[in-house]
Amino acid sequence: MKRRTFLGAAGTVLTGTAAATLLCDHTINEAHGASAQRSSIENSVLELERKWMNAMVQRDEALLRRLMADDFKRIEKPWPNVSMFKAQWIGNAIRWNRIELFRYLNMSVQVSGKMALVSSSYRVRGALGEVPINEIVTAEDTWEERNGRWQIVLQFISKSEKVRPRDKPVARRKAIKVDPAIYLAYVGRYKFGRSRILTISREDGRLIHQGSGGHRAELFPETTSRFFRKDAPVLITFAKDKDGQVTHVIHKHASGRVSIGTRMS
Repeated sequence: MKRRTFLGAAGTVLTGTAAATLLCDHTINEAHGASAQRSSIENSVLELERKWMNAMVQRDEALLRRLMADDFKRIEKPWPNVSMFKAQWIGNAIRWNRIELFRYLNMSVQVSGKMALVSSSYRVRGALGEVPINEIVTAEDTWEERNGRWQIVLQFISKSEKVRPRDKPVARRKAIKVDPAIYLAYVGRYKFGRSRILTISREDGRLIHQGSGGHRAELFPETTSRFFRKDAPVLITFAKDKDGQVTHVIHKHASGRVSIGTRMS
């Protein structure tokens, strides 16, 4: 019986066994190449996911705009399950979010063509405006490659669980009696960061604290310059210069976070 032979690419005569081996090696190399490429894409998308969340924490507006597609949409399964789009999401992140802690608990990615799905859960603690947040979030983020660049197009929040604080309850604070006339020195507007404005006013002998979001709360005097709120664990202290003029307001939260506002008027 004649043995079958094959002509190689360079004109070399190959036996059937050698040709089969060569074809098998070529197939394996292609599979390894595809696997390495997929792994590279997975790592790139995971790194972009981390950069996106870090940009939220750092309130890096320019980076957020680059990473998020113009048609980005955020959907929450938990109540109030209201959709949010790119401009509103970035606005909240820049103006209202104050993140003290952000930590991934787990994260994985699945890539299919030009689409990638990042599944993750993370712990986040801080405040959204005047509302404290401390929760574990489960999310699925969809990334898409468009014109050679990966961008996030959809964030789906499937679960959000409140984290119970481990700290002992703070002792109830007691207000002292002061002459309401001293409140006039604190009345005015104070600026935090680039855009957050706090308004302090006096109404019917009471000192009122109103944030940029419109939330109003009465301030109760612990001393003549330090006040507390009954609706949030925060101390408010008014600082004066050497001439006795109020120049700043200092917020100290139960978590230890401190923010300082500069008086505008």
